[in-house]
Amino acid sequence: MTSRPDASGVEGNEKNSFADSASATPTDEMPVSKVGDVVQSQGVTRMEAADREAKANRKTFYLVGVSVLVCHNSMLSTLSHMSIIGAVSKPLIATISDITSRPCTYIFALIFYTVGYIVAATSQSVSAHIVGEVIVAVGGAGLDLTNDIIVADLTPIEWRGFAGSLLSTPFIINTWFAGKIVDAITPAAKPKETWKQALIENFHEIDAFWPHPA
Repeated sequence: MTSRPDASGVEGNEKNSFADSASATPTDEMPVSKVGDVVQSQGVTRMEAADREAKANRKTFYLVGVSVLVCHNSMLSTLSHMSIIGAVSKPLIATISDITSRPCTYIFALIFYTVGYIVAATSQSVSAHIVGEVIVAVGGAGLDLTNDIIVADLTPIEWRGFAGSLLSTPFIINTWFAGKIVDAITPAAKPKETWKQALIENFHEIDAFWPHPA
């Protein structure tokens, strides 16, 4: 009667051989360092040393945390969350579209979009500007979603993707005219007095806020 080999032993041998081949591959191609009887890449050794230092000496961890906190600005980080707010508001806007109608939802989103830019353009502080941008994010998400819903309702399946892509074609004109409009509303002599006009025109490029040389 023949005995079957132990499956766990075979599996263990396969794992060991795989580990040996995996550990031997980088040592032939990258600089290595020897830690005791183990030969490993220098990058792994450095990261292990940094991990040990961070765990053994909490002062290093605190210094890193303080250095990151110094470079942190809660206002600007809040401004970067507009895309998240827009994504979260889409299910609510879709529900409103089903309960009421497509035109009502479109008008609702357009009002939010317009009011948001008015608040941002007339803001006197970063906090007020962020409030306006949040309202803009909700309105913009509503307009995008309602456009997609209307396209899905009016077009057949085989043309739905093409019709949906046509919604982005108006932005092509920005390639040739956005820079000229930004230069026109932000003269080099008074760049700080016209930044609100740049916001209400929906041009968020750096040129809208950066002083231009004469």
